[in-house]
Amino acid sequence: MFESHCLRCQLSSYYTYDPAYPLLLGGLLPAESHSSEPSSFNFVQVRLKRHRWFTRPLKTNDPLIVSLGWRRFQTIPIYSLDDHSIRVRMLKYTPEHMHCYGTFRGPGVLPNTGFCAFNTAADGAETGGFRISATGVVLSLVSTSQIEIDGNAVQDI
Repeated sequence: MFESHCLRCQLSSYYTYDPAYPLLLGGLLPAESHSSEPSSFNFVQVRLKRHRWFTRPLKTNDPLIVSLGWRRFQTIPIYSLDDHSIRVRMLKYTPEHMHCYGTFRGPGVLPNTGFCAFNTAADGAETGGFRISATGVVLSLVSTSQIEIDGNAVQDI
């Protein structure tokens, strides 16, 4: 039984109580509620592994549909590996039987939130079926991006 005193009166015109059609209620966690605008998306750093039933390796900059918390969104991940805490090396493809890091733009979520990713949401013979591409866990959120450029600038003539 759910009782609320803060619902708008327009809800009664859209919904009349019928046990055959239940009213489903959901909500967002406090960390998710402030990131409903696309401009407030952060860089999400995750640890992921290609799913064992997905036949191909995942490629950097190929779009994925991510199911993260209450949200479903499409994003473009960049995969990387940590070389013994010396540097983070970008990968072109995901490793075969290892975890790797992924970074993509997404809504704010709490660390240790699990997620799954799909290449396509279509289910059919022409797409090879509806398959989970990768699974993983959120490590951290980064609101700013920093790029370190190695080398010296050379003046063009």
